[in-house]
Amino acid sequence: MAPNRPGLARPSRPWRGTVASVAAAAAVARGPLLLRTACLTAPIWWSGSGIREGGARSVSRVAPQRAGGSLIDKLREKGGRAKPALKGPVEETEPVSSALPPGSPAPELGARIHGLLSERPELLSYLPERGADFLYSTMDAGDAQELLALQKECFPEDSCLSGVAACTDILSHPGVVAIKVSLLGDDSAAPAGFLVLLASRAAIEQFSKAAVDNLRSELTVPRCIPWDNPDRRELAYVSCLGTIGEIRRRGAAAELLRRGLEELCSRADEAKGLGGGTGLRAVALDVAGYNKAAIRCYENFGFQRIMEQPRVYSVGTRSYSAILYAYFPEAVDRNFVAEF
Repeated sequence: MAPNRPGLARPSRPWRGTVASVAAAAAVARGPLLLRTACLTAPIWWSGSGIREGGARSVSRVAPQRAGGSLIDKLREKGGRAKPALKGPVEETEPVSSALPPGSPAPELGARIHGLLSERPELLSYLPERGADFLYSTMDAGDAQELLALQKECFPEDSCLSGVAACTDILSHPGVVAIKVSLLGDDSAAPAGFLVLLASRAAIEQFSKAAVDNLRSELTVPRCIPWDNPDRRELAYVSCLGTIGEIRRRGAAAELLRRGLEELCSRADEAKGLGGGTGLRAVALDVAGYNKAAIRCYENFGFQRIMEQPRVYSVGTRSYSAILYAYFPEAVDRNFVAEF
């Protein structure tokens, strides 16, 4: 046995018999002289206070039980507790349109369709799985307020029409094709989605002036598409396309696009029959580079990427590209419908 260190007396009996006693004694032995003296006189004080050796051992055994028992006992006790009830169902956040920049907050839902769904939630139980099974009809000037409200939900503010008057003008123009989708069981035909197409040169120049230069340099000139007078219908442009969150990814947007393209072809063929054109040659659109869902939809439908311009859309300190796509009816099967 190793000899005691100089100046260190053996601990009195209340310290013997426990691992904690030995560890404490060793710690004291390494401490300064004043601390050693104070701590090693403690057993003498305990003895003078009437705390016997047996009492000290009893405290050592009972104290852990007062603190809650061993870890195994705590786990057993916790496992036997009843699980707390949930406060209520977890509400899903409103889906955000893919046309809004990444990180955008959910917009205000001001369109009439949302009030209708609050009053008649059973309409959502009738949602079809196929886009063709929704209800579709032509939009007119009476839908101007709804078009504006839906645009504000789906697009950045600077991409929306400026007000109800602007929406009325575009829906009243003879060179515009506008279609809405409504829910089954809704006799009021509140728009739940929309498509606005600019079907003539006059409409494109009036409602989408920023696109004219690119359309001329990338489509009409290199592809020899006639565009020499305002009534030309060989080239059309997709002004806006969107749906409310409840019917996204059910094929409604693709069905709107399919019906719109059919109407464009029909009008262009009618003009051709009257000697005023050569039929629909191309349909163009611009989409933000971050809008992956729309890009996938258009590409699956048959739109081809023509060009990409960097830093066209700016949101705060970030900027995003714009991609010009074009659809060429003669090169694509018109019966194809993408389920988006």
